Amino acid sequence: MAQKTNPIAFRLAANKEKWFIKYQAKTQEEYSDYVYKNVKIREYLENIFNIFGCLIHTAFLKWTNNKLYITISYVVISNTKQQSLLKLPEKNINNDRYLHFSTVILDCLRGFTSNSIDIVLTLRKQNINFKSNITKFQINYIKILKIQLRQFSKYVFFKPLFNILLLVSRLRNSANLLAQYITNELRLLKKHDLFLFVLKQLMLRILKSKISKIKGIKVLIKGRLNNRPRASSWSLVVGKVPLQTINAEISYNQKIVYTKNGTLGIKVWVSENTL
Repeated sequence: MAQKTNPIAFRLAANKEKWFIKYQAKTQEEYSDYVYKNVKIREYLENIFNIFGCLIHTAFLKWTNNKLYITISYVVISNTKQQSLLKLPEKNINNDRYLHFSTVILDCLRGFTSNSIDIVLTLRKQNINFKSNITKFQINYIKILKIQLRQFSKYVFFKPLFNILLLVSRLRNSANLLAQYITNELRLLKKHDLFLFVLKQLMLRILKSKISKIKGIKVLIKGRLNNRPRASSWSLVVGKVPLQTINAEISYNQKIVYTKNGTLGIKVWVSENTL
C-alpha cells in the first residue's frame, strides 16, 4: 500500500503554520519550560475562543526577557449573547459590570505566568477585513448565492457554514478554519448526513462562483459516521487539489472529533494557487 505524503512536510518552504512561536532558550531547562508554556497557552486560547463561538485563524507568540507578545486573528461564527466576544460578565468584582474579553484572557495568562512577565495582547477580527476587501458587485453576488441556497436556510448551521466557506475561499492558510468548524459541528450532531450534504452543496456553489480565489478544496472524514457499527470514510473534492505538485500552495489541517461512539478523523486540503 502506498504511503501518504504530508503536505506540510512536503512543502516546508511554501507552507505556513497556524501558530507562529518565537523564543530564545539558553539552556535545556529553559527550552522545556518554553515548550510547556506554549502548549498550555495554545490549548487555553483555542478552548476559550471555541467557547465564545470563534475560530482562531492565525496566532503569533513572541517571548522576550520581560514580555510576551500575543497577536491573534480570529473569525466570529456565532452571534448569540452567550458567545459574544465583545463583553463578558465579571462575577468576582461587580455583578452589574461587564469585563472586556481581552481583559479576561490577560488575567488568566497573568495567573498562569505568576505575573512574572508583561503580556501584550492584540486581537484582530478577520470578518471586518473580509467585508472591506470585497466590491459591491461581489456583495450583490453573495446575496444571489444566499437566495439560490435558501432551501438550506432553515438549518441552524447554514449561516455560520456559509460564512466560513466564504472566508476560506478568500483568505490564505484557512484550512484550519474549515477543519475546526467541521469538528465542532460533528461533535454536536447525532446524525451527520444532513450536515455533510449541505456542506457539499455550499462548497460546489461557492468555489465555482466569481468570489472564490482558491483552486479547490478536499475534505476527508473517517470514522463511525451517524453512529454506525463500523467505520467508514466520506470524501469530497471540489476543484483541483494537486497534492503531488511541489509548487502548489496547499493549506492542510487535520483534526480529531471525540464522540460518544468513538473518534472521527478530519483532514482538509485547500489549494490556494498553482504556479
